[in-house]
Amino acid sequence: MWLKPEYKVQSAGVYMRLLWVNMGGLWPANTNERARSLQIVSELSRRHRVTLITTHGPGDDPAGLARFLPEVRQVVSIPYATPTRGSSSFLKALVRSWLSSYPLDLHYWRLPECQNRVRQLMDRELIDICISDSLLASVNMPTNTSVPVVLFAHKVEYLMRKRVSDGERNLLKRALLEVEWRKLRRKERDLCGRADLTITVSEEDEQCLCALAPDTVVSCEPAVSALEALCERVARTHDDGGDMDEAVDLSRRRLPRSRGRRILGHLHDAPVRAHRHF
Repeated sequence: MWLKPEYKVQSAGVYMRLLWVNMGGLWPANTNERARSLQIVSELSRRHRVTLITTHGPGDDPAGLARFLPEVRQVVSIPYATPTRGSSSFLKALVRSWLSSYPLDLHYWRLPECQNRVRQLMDRELIDICISDSLLASVNMPTNTSVPVVLFAHKVEYLMRKRVSDGERNLLKRALLEVEWRKLRRKERDLCGRADLTITVSEEDEQCLCALAPDTVVSCEPAVSALEALCERVARTHDDGGDMDEAVDLSRRRLPRSRGRRILGHLHDAPVRAHRHF
């Protein structure tokens, strides 16, 4: 854990406590997804108090990550690497995933230590908004919380697995891969539905997720813009003395499925909701 000294936010505007949860590591920035997430976290940390929870495996540099994000308040990096394919730990994980509703791709990343840290921060009311950096992180989110949760979807996960399955020539492997992508599709639908807002990186992904989960609130607006709009809405609720049990309401009844810019227009006016059970 790298905890930095207290500091004052110099820039004017809304000041919120944000929790960014990532699975798979962020440094070095050797993939497009890592680079994208780092850019967003860095920009958000200039105006808000950001706590980052992530993992690091062989070849990752959590200390370097903390140095790269000097304005992030706290960096918590959990040592973790997914089992090597063909190893005994991989086979155990595979069997456990078969016995659960989770596909292997998500089962890997259900980390009790991460879940406990996220829950503690939420229960102690130390954060205002939580961002799940991809579907892998969303499996560690509590199912019932008063904190608004945003899912940042770098891609439509089940489609990636479906393409692999469609290209497999071995009939047995293809059958197993089809089971996996179908389980992944169900989980992606459920996890998007739990989130108060899902942010995509393209209109194509937005359309896919809207078709997959029609009641999901989806935006393809740039992530920083979408998150800033949500921060302003939550901050306005605090300023008005609103009860957070009635605050964070990105309700499907108030925000119809639509393009990101239209959704952000609603964000400035609609009440925000805290409990995502309808």
